[in-house]
Amino acid sequence: MNMNFSSALLESKFSVQKLFSYYVMKYDSNYRYVGEQHNFWEFVFVKKGKIGVTADNMCYELSENSVVFHKPGEFHSLWSASGTSPEIMIVSFSAEGEFMKNFENKIFCVDERQRRLLSELKLLLDFTVAECQSDGYTHKIFINPDADETELQAVKNLIEYILISFHKNDAVNSGRLTSYSISTHGEIYARALDYLKDNLYGNITIDDICSNINVSKTTLKSVFSKYTGNTIMKYFLLMKFEKAKELLLIGEQIGNISDKLAFSSQNYFCYAFKREFGMTPFEFKKQFEI
Repeated sequence: MNMNFSSALLESKFSVQKLFSYYVMKYDSNYRYVGEQHNFWEFVFVKKGKIGVTADNMCYELSENSVVFHKPGEFHSLWSASGTSPEIMIVSFSAEGEFMKNFENKIFCVDERQRRLLSELKLLLDFTVAECQSDGYTHKIFINPDADETELQAVKNLIEYILISFHKNDAVNSGRLTSYSISTHGEIYARALDYLKDNLYGNITIDDICSNINVSKTTLKSVFSKYTGNTIMKYFLLMKFEKAKELLLIGEQIGNISDKLAFSSQNYFCYAFKREFGMTPFEFKKQFEI
């Protein structure tokens, strides 16, 4: 006897495409990471202790059993907070689909079920990821040669399932990283960062910044040391270099970049770039050419 079957379409709302990094770390109470920016997603799970994070012009303190998401293109930094020695898990990946907008500027509280899922992911990644290497301007991930396609499929599926789990609990236990949310210092940091971004193609002084946001030099220096580990003018220089990298990779001429970003000369731009990254702008550009 032949039967007629109807079907239910299993529509895909999003897809995790690539894995870029995986780290499990325990930091001492003085740890501070000055920050990075990349064109893929990242989440940080706080297993124990507390961490402070910045996300573009936002800042927040996360406690145990919290997860923060960093969207593509977002500059973010991290440090140990409240005198704790935090244990964290970091996973970065690319994902496609409108569904991922649910994780922009978001933090989540982790319930017991989600903690188990993250533990399962850790066990799986401990086997599949052999090593991650980073030297400040390039990053490489190496897969365990003993891992086959089924383990890699499991990593993809489990990350997707964890994301869905967070989304389903959104209305109950999530929070947003909001500008100026944690303290007066957080507000000062956000206002100063906005001013730096608005003047990325110009020359400004610390006096200009203080005058614009109405804060003393002492306070401004203290805030940027707290949230970035750098002086504000060094941070401004690094912002210019990040923009310079973007322009180099789309084919902009070195001289034009130097002029656009208001360096005193092309020679100084090249010298300062090499001092920071160990290679000239030309060498940086060359390594990405096919």
